[in-house]
Amino acid sequence: MSIHDLAAFATLAEEGSFTRAAAKLGMPQSSLSRLIKGLEQRLGVRLLSRTTRSVATTEAGEALLATLRPALDEIDAGLAALSAVRGTPAGTLRLTMVKHAAMMLVRPMLPRFLAAYPDIQVEIDIDDGFTDTEHRCINYRLASAGALYAWRFEKHRRRLDVRVNGPLVYNDGDMILVAAVDGLGIAYLFEELVAEAIADGKLVRLLEDWCPSFPGYYLYYPSRRQLRPALSVFIHALRAKAP
Repeated sequence: MSIHDLAAFATLAEEGSFTRAAAKLGMPQSSLSRLIKGLEQRLGVRLLSRTTRSVATTEAGEALLATLRPALDEIDAGLAALSAVRGTPAGTLRLTMVKHAAMMLVRPMLPRFLAAYPDIQVEIDIDDGFTDTEHRCINYRLASAGALYAWRFEKHRRRLDVRVNGPLVYNDGDMILVAAVDGLGIAYLFEELVAEAIADGKLVRLLEDWCPSFPGYYLYYPSRRQLRPALSVFIHALRAKAP
């Protein structure tokens, strides 16, 4: 079997859709389906569980993906490192972050970054890990887990995680902000999102002395002896932009 087949399987397993995976690989869905069936036959195990709308890895498929991904990433990093020879960083940066980090940190620096490094493609996956009182509160539903976010308060080293009730539940901070401005409930949001509305008198602060500070974001990436040039310049651009 070829590394092309294994890489195609990894893409399909991670995309969870023949349509998205085929588009990403630049091949017809029928060809991708035949490729996966042939791979399963050669290995003698079923790698994917298929439905009409999506695909999911079986236990064997998950084990294969866990083996493949580090190796494929290493190959990708090695190929990208060749760009250092020609002096121009290139390759694909795959980043996973919450929406707030994407909007406040990455979005402002992307235009200049992409203009400076046209051979770098940035793929960003939004993975928000954020949303009994008697007040009408606007809940935030975690996109990753589906649960409602417990509001965290802190004062004099005392921490409280409070489950709130209210008439509305959203999984997007911008929608919560709009609902709060419309007077539909109390919101729990990042200061940057509400600063303008507070300055305009559309919102007021509550329990300000109980609101914990946010420690900031961290960038996690595989430890390698030689950092990929594309990632290296991206880190430099982020540091230059960060307050």
